[in-house]
Amino acid sequence: VSPDTSSTVKRVKVPTPASDIIVQVLLKEFTILEEIEMPIGKISNLPTNSGLFGSFGATLKKIQFKNGGIATWSASAFDKCVLMTDLDLSNNIIATIEANADIGLVKLERLNLADNRMTTFPVFSILTTLKVFNISGNLLAALSVALPSKATLENVDLSRNQIASITIDYFKDYAKLKEISLSQNPLTALDANSFNALNDLTILNLGSTKL
Repeated sequence: VSPDTSSTVKRVKVPTPASDIIVQVLLKEFTILEEIEMPIGKISNLPTNSGLFGSFGATLKKIQFKNGGIATWSASAFDKCVLMTDLDLSNNIIATIEANADIGLVKLERLNLADNRMTTFPVFSILTTLKVFNISGNLLAALSVALPSKATLENVDLSRNQIASITIDYFKDYAKLKEISLSQNPLTALDANSFNALNDLTILNLGSTKL
């Protein structure tokens, strides 16, 4: 890569699975990179404490590491990515998200964790600006952890899980919610007052449930 090219490239797309070494090389070569899209196929864990990005993630705004082999989202993996607004880790094999995995993601607006293997998710205390949260197609049997971003969350996709029931007050503090999808869950009961506090709610998808 020539110096002239590396100083102007802002988006890199790699269609085939890459290793963490390739990601590090790209970030070092393209010093103002804002978007990176590639499946991560040769590592099972996103390295903790900036092991993947070092000091080169500060300009990144969008990351797509979908369609790969990531099994664990480790603590502080994105702690240098303080400008990132979009993170897509869908269609991996993620079963574990460690505590403090969201450190650094202070501007994240869209998080896609669809089609992984999670039975739960952690408390995302840093995600205070999130608008879209997609955790569809996982193995959630119960909603025991609060959703992130009570003040800003607008769209949550919980479809295609194993959720059989929802407590009446689960969504009550999410006043900005406009769209909720619970379709293709084995829901057998849902209190009619579960969504009373959501004045902005326009779409509630309960298709293909047992209601």
